[in-house]
This record gives sequence, structure tokens and C-alpha cells, in this order.
Amino acid sequence: MDAVMDPPSVPLAVESLDFRLVWRGRDPFRLDETYIKMLSLLPAPTRALHIRIPEWSTKSTLPLSQLLTSPTLRDVKLIATSPRALDPIFISWLDVTSFALHQIAPTSLVLTQCLPSRLLAKRTDAKWTLPRTITYLDLGSNGLTAGDLAFLQPRLPPRLRDLDLSRNQFHKVVTPLPESLRA
Repeated sequence: MDAVMDPPSVPLAVESLDFRLVWRGRDPFRLDETYIKMLSLLPAPTRALHIRIPEWSTKSTLPLSQLLTSPTLRDVKLIATSPRALDPIFISWLDVTSFALHQIAPTSLVLTQCLPSRLLAKRTDAKWTLPRTITYLDLGSNGLTAGDLAFLQPRLPPRLRDLDLSRNQFHKVVTPLPESLRA
């Protein structure tokens, strides 16, 4: 008879978590089931969380928010490698994620192919902001427009030293930028 092992009584402590999912299947609903189940099984890291999955969806809100719980988490990268058109409901994911990010106060934040271009200003709560603690921000490859930048400009963190806006859809940067970027 096979022995059944009890789960460990002490939770697994993880400093840095780098999760990458490559999906070669054709069924997007199966993809959602797969990565949401996998995300829900991961321990919350204490220093760095890097997640690279084919796409972010509203369904991923809960497992992601459970990973964004450590008050010592400082480095967050959320990357979609092959996103479908973002549903306006996705903004709820952005609002929940923003709330979680304010609770942990990261200094480095990368959101690649995660922000809904042309929907950001229209569908996001007017009170939405980026955490003030961020010094490095990468919003590359989000298809952001001049209108999106106008929405983000007053919400940029005051201590921001590095800003990556590459691979977007604007031709002029909205000013003024935070003083810390101009130095």
C-alpha cells in the first residue's frame, strides 16, 4: 500500500518567484484553466515576482492578488506574451492589481501587454494611481496612445527615476514629467 504524505505544516518561503507558461494549445478557455490553477498553487514570494503568461484575464485577478501579499515584495513583472484583444472587464483586474500593489509598495514595476490601450482613461477609476514607491516603471508594448499618456502623466510616481515607454503608439511624450526623471 502506498503511503500518503501530509502537506508540510510550515508554508514554503520563497524570496523570488519567476513563473513562465508557454502555451501551444488552441483552446483559450483551457489556457485560462491551466494558468489560473497553476498560479493558485504558487507560494507568495517575499522579494520578487515575475510572471510571464500568454495573457492576463479577469479570471486571473484572484490568484494574482494572492501572490501580491508580502509587504517586502519590491520587484513585480507582469508580462503577457500573446494577448488577445483585452475585454473592458479587464479593467477590474487592473483596479484590483493596483490596490494590491499599493499594499506592498514595490520599487520596480513592469507591465508588458497588460494595460488596455485606449480603455485606460475611459474605464479606469479616476482615483487610480501607481504606487508612490516605484522608481523603475516599464510600460512597454502596451499600445499606449497620447491619450493614455495624458491619463498616466499625473499618476506617475514622484520618485520615478527610470521610465520605459518603448513599443507603444504615441509620437510625443506628455509633460511635465516627475522632477526625478528630469535630473
